[in-house]
Amino acid sequence: MSKKLITTPYSTTVYQISKMMEQGIGAVLVKKDSATVGIITDRDFAIKIVANKYPLDTPVEK
Repeated sequence: MSKKLITTPYSTTVYQISKMMEQGIGAVLVKKDSATVGIITDRDFAIKIVANKYPLDTPVEK
């Protein structure tokens, strides 16, 4: 079984990522222009974003 890759622009906010993860998405590829520049997983979200209390309007580029 294959899964669709979920991508998001570099400027997407932490809040927007949280909404994706509420839908059961466990990882999101971050794109800048046409290049993949990173990945955010549900673990990244829990450890880095929530634990460090980043504001919801923080872009994922940070």
